[in-house]
Amino acid sequence: MGAADLDARLGGVLADIGLTESVVDQPTSTLSGGEAARLELAGVLLTRADVLLLDEPTNDLDFDGLARLEAFVAAHRGAVVVVSHDRAFLERTVTGVIELDEHERTARTFAGGWLAYLDERATARRHAEEAYATFAATRDELKGRSQRVREWSTQGASKAKRSGETDKFIRHHDVQTSEKLAGKAARADKVLERLDVVDKPFEGWELRLELAQAERSGAVVARLEGAVVDRGGVHATDPVGAAGAVDSAGGAGFRLGPVDLEVRSGDRLVVSGANWLVLDEPTNHLDLAAIPQLESALATWSGTLLVVSHDRRFLDSVTTDRTRHVRLHAGAVTESG
Repeated sequence: MGAADLDARLGGVLADIGLTESVVDQPTSTLSGGEAARLELAGVLLTRADVLLLDEPTNDLDFDGLARLEAFVAAHRGAVVVVSHDRAFLERTVTGVIELDEHERTARTFAGGWLAYLDERATARRHAEEAYATFAATRDELKGRSQRVREWSTQGASKAKRSGETDKFIRHHDVQTSEKLAGKAARADKVLERLDVVDKPFEGWELRLELAQAERSGAVVARLEGAVVDRGGVHATDPVGAAGAVDSAGGAGFRLGPVDLEVRSGDRLVVSGANWLVLDEPTNHLDLAAIPQLESALATWSGTLLVVSHDRRFLDSVTTDRTRHVRLHAGAVTESG
């Protein structure tokens, strides 16, 4: 596990991920989410375990931390089992995928990387849908044929009884015709019984999110003058100069104070008719099925979108020709794009 020389390696690893050794003696409750995530990353980097189990390891890591984690996982000589919804991280690290089927309660393995898994899964899904479509068409045709022939047989027998035909040969022919039709219906039923049943591919749940549109209000959404970010004396940044002049549809914000912001983890504020959405790491706790649904909803959003995210694929999806990228580092704000 590397305990023998842990103290000797600790300082170097912390420095590599941008932390000082003072964090070792701090309660984790005093750390920011990013600092806590980096500290957990340090624990991973320091270990020499043969098998690493990583549960959503990219949550709360910044881009530098993500790069270090990916490099470590790629160079790790032992086995690494990852549970993650970070698509970029999966693309760059995994060499095999285990898919858990929530409906069948089974596990299926796919060799190869993440993109190979997506291709193979899509192909398997297409084949399953084609097989079910063929089965359903054959089943419905056999059912329809059996029902039609049986109706003809019944109608023929009833007509023969009502006809009052005195010629026994004609009556015999009508009865035989009805019996032949009934036999054809029975044979169709037997073919239907022997038909191999193909289950319809399971349709998982979808996050159906519709964002109400609002009228454009102005070119400048928000402007900060001399703003200070303070975490109760634990961490603060220098005053930030004027920032936030965004050329898009926007509103005037909510004027929420510290008391208003003390909400339980997982609570969400949804405002109908707002024209400015502020999303802080919106994909952190969404599964892989829900993230594309969120991206689709945001693709139709005509208002201003302010996103804090380290999900690289998500950022690629919401990027437009009007996107501006802002980076906050060491108390300074830089803008690009």
